[in-house]
Amino acid sequence: MDYIGLYYVHCWDGQVPVSETVQEMNGLIKKGKIRHWGIRLQRLGACEDIYMGSRK
Repeated sequence: MDYIGLYYVHCWDGQVPVSETVQEMNGLIKKGKIRHWGIRLQRLGACEDIYMGSRK
């Protein structure tokens, strides 16, 4: 297998912007390194930011 099926983000460090994390995860998908990525439950505002960032 040459890819990870699910890359799971367990927590945010508070230093890296959510948008940067979303861009990197989407970049890994485009490169074929991962198939999907997911998050642990976050506060609603962070989830909205993640969703909106992933739609770009």
